[in-house]
Parts: sequence; structure tokens; C-alpha cells
Amino acid sequence: MRTRITGTERRQWVDKLLEQYASFVWTYLIDHCETVQQAEDAFVHVFVQASDRIGRRAVREVSDDWILALLQEVVAVNPPHIAWEESVDEEEGDDSLQREQAGESANDCAGRVPGALIRRSAQMMRAHIARDEAMRHHRGPLGTKIGAIAVVIVGVAGVGYGLSDRWTNPIQDRPTVSAKSGKTAAPAPHIGGDLPVSAAAMYQISPSDNLDVTHLAVDSQAVYQGTLVLAADSWPRIDVGRHPFSTSNKPFGVSGSDTYTMELVPPLQVNSQVSTSSWQISEWHIEVMGNWIVGLVTWNDGRASDASVEQIYALCTTNGKYSLVCTLAPEKGIENRFAVAVGDGKIIVQPGLDDGSGAAPLGLPIQIYTLRGEDPTRAWTELSQIPASFGLMESPIATADGIVFQGIVGKTDTSSDNVDTWYQLTWSGTLNHYDGPPVDGQMHWAVEGATGTPWWVETTPDASENHRGYQVSMAQLANDKSASPTKSLQNSVLQFTVDGRDLIWVESEGNDDETLVVAQVDS
Repeated sequence: MRTRITGTERRQWVDKLLEQYASFVWTYLIDHCETVQQAEDAFVHVFVQASDRIGRRAVREVSDDWILALLQEVVAVNPPHIAWEESVDEEEGDDSLQREQAGESANDCAGRVPGALIRRSAQMMRAHIARDEAMRHHRGPLGTKIGAIAVVIVGVAGVGYGLSDRWTNPIQDRPTVSAKSGKTAAPAPHIGGDLPVSAAAMYQISPSDNLDVTHLAVDSQAVYQGTLVLAADSWPRIDVGRHPFSTSNKPFGVSGSDTYTMELVPPLQVNSQVSTSSWQISEWHIEVMGNWIVGLVTWNDGRASDASVEQIYALCTTNGKYSLVCTLAPEKGIENRFAVAVGDGKIIVQPGLDDGSGAAPLGLPIQIYTLRGEDPTRAWTELSQIPASFGLMESPIATADGIVFQGIVGKTDTSSDNVDTWYQLTWSGTLNHYDGPPVDGQMHWAVEGATGTPWWVETTPDASENHRGYQVSMAQLANDKSASPTKSLQNSVLQFTVDGRDLIWVESEGNDDETLVVAQVDS
């Protein structure tokens, strides 16, 4: 006799359970919980538990009595006469207390089940099903042991889909790691030739270090190095090391640094032909935003380009907790392209729709978010939206004055002297046009200077005798290209990228010595 049901059968139960019992469960919890947050968390937990238990036995029908027993069991974990704050960590308790002081009681929300709660529960149930399938897929000779470890590791899936730490606290809590505080190191002397930059940090590195500057991020005090770790018996993860600024040219990463980890959850199925185990990470990088490390991860199913999914993770450096805070997945006929940027304390997301006709994608309103507090499961906060009738932004960055982007996807706009047109969209919604870099097929970046001035930056192959590396040039974005002369870095570079207001590059010092440089744009 079959004792378990398949993942496909469990997924069929998701909608069935919610359709039959959502109203009953919500009514019961409103009557037995003191606050809305308690009722919502318990609601999600009940349906996740129901789905998990159905998966452990070949269930044909679920009775009202069975659901009621599960409800009573869940409420008994945190009975209403006991302060729920006592069952969570200190930050959670403060948050719950604030909600109660705001008068958000469960009785205030009696009635129809909130649609967002239904969606959240369905996501959580499907995430647990995907987790279980992946665990069975990865188990080898050490099946039981590896499976137990993996179940703990993938607890991030629950937090990532919005479940409160009340149910996942033993899984998600990590030892506290705090970013070291201190004054920013004084910049080194000007190093950029006629490039308007000064060194904020310089480190010795070796070619054997295999350093990739595109996986570095910078704040005002340190360099953060991200490393993608892939393992057969657990979800992928990004390890991040924090390296305080130093201009003494000491070896990179030798001094003690804070370390952080965020585990990555493969996307849920976007169609019946894509299995959870087929998702692969095609791109990723990290950004630093105040006391948050933001991970931007793109997954691809390896077959169809329109099945790529982008995820945004947030890790709080003051407590080491992290969560999946946003998933950007294609929806047929609604959106299938996304432009994302992190900067100036904001996360910018613009959806777009490419109908496949070859026309420029439709640009949907730009959504502006931030991260607040120290609890990643509740930090994601929408600030505002900006209309974007002009189209979908190309390679945007967020600055103090607005969003700078390198043109509009699918729309070529060049001036009479063959330079690209770039744009600045102010936070109030004003669109400004600028003369950008030459149309030459090279790599380009936008960067914000220390005074808020936007610049374009370009790398071109080194034309000197050894033909090694790239030359770096930059100029201010201006209404008239002739008013902004191009400036160049004195030395060629082996690697180059831009992060916020900083340029990051690797240059050769002769022999096998290399230097990692973080330089701030002065003006």
C-alpha cells in the first residue's frame, strides 16, 4: 500500500484545502487569537501543517474534525491567555507589542479571509512541497542524515515566503554577527591620472585568489565579498565577508572580518513542465544598503528564457537574520521583464512586458521600496511609485537625486555626434535627457559622484604595446557633450566594475602582484 503521495498530488491539494477550509479556519482563529498577526501566522501554519501531513500518507479526503483537531493543536502551542511575545525573540516581541498598541485586534478583522493571506498560504504550501521533492532528489547513501540537515537549512523557505519567526525561529536564528563600527579610513592621495577619483582602499591580491570584482560591494567603511556556494545536499548559499577599508596595501582578506550567510531557495514551479530541481542560478550579485546586505539572484530553468525568475534577499548585519523578501516571476500577458537597482537606501523595481513582437517592451510603473527595522521578514516596505510611460529602463542605478539609466530598452536614441542618450528620472517624476558615452559597443556604467553629479564610465581594450587589460574613461552626464570632456585613468586595469559612488578595479603591479583598488568619485 502506498504511504506517501506525489508532489503533483500534494499541489492539487493546495487549492482544494484553501477552497474548502479557509473560511472555517479564519473564523476559528479570529475567535481564539488576540491579534491579527497571530491569526494570520496561525492560519498559514495550519495549512502548511495540513499539506505536510497529507504528504506523509495517501489521503483521499480531509474531514472537518481532522482540520479542527489541527487547529486546536496549533492554538495550543501559543494559547491566547499567554503573552505571544514570550514565544518569539526580542525584536519580534517589540513588533507585536507595537501592533497591539496600535489597536490591531483579531476581532477587528473578522469576516472574509484576506486575499493576500490566501496567496501567502498557497505560496508557503507549495514551497514546502518543492522543498520535500528537492530533498528526496538530493538524498544519497547518507539519506536520513543529509535529509535532516537539509530540512533545517531550507527553513529559510518558510521565512522567505512570509511566515513569522514564531513558527521558524529555531530554524532561522543565527549567531549574532555585528558589523564593526569605526571611522572611515582617510582617503589615499589621488591616483587616477586625470580621472577625478581618490583611493578609499587598496589591497594586495594574487591571481590565484580568483577574485571577481562583480561580486564585491562597498559601503563607506568596508568592502563586502560575496561567494556563491553550491552543494549537492542543500540549497545554494551566498557567503559574504566584510573587509574594513585599508590603504596600506595589505593582503585582501587577511585581517579578521565579519561573515554572513544567506541560503537561496529555488523558485516554485512556473509551469507544469519545469521541475523545481531544474532551476539554476544564472546571475547574482550583492549590494550593501545601511545595515542590510541585499542579494539579487536570477534563476533560469535552462530551457526557456521567459521562465527566468529574479529574487531579492535581505540580510540584516546587526543580527545575521535573512529572508527572501521579493520574487519577480513572469506572468503571461502582465509582465515578463524586470529592471532592478539598489542605492540611496532604496530598492527600485520596474516590471515590463515584452509581447515578443519585436517592439520595445511596455514599461510599467516603477516601484520604490526600502528595508526598515531589523526583522527581514517584515522589513520590505513600499515607499511610492513613479509612472513610466516612456518604457522599460536600461541598467538603472538609484542616486540621491533620482534614477539614472542607460537608455530605454528597445528604443535607440543617439545624438548627431553619435553618442547615446541617457536619462535621469527624479524622485518627483521629472525625466531629464543627457548626452552619454559614444556608441561604440563597449561596456558602460553610470556612477554618482560625491557631490551628486552623475557620470558615465567606459572600459576599452588597452591599445598599448602589451595589449593587456582595459583603459578606463569617464565624463559627466550633461545636456551638451562638448561641455564635459572625457577623463582617463592613468593605468590599465585587469578587471573593473562600479558600485554606487565607487569604482572598483584590479591592476597589475608587475610580476604576479596585483592590486585591488576601491576609488571614490570626488565630484
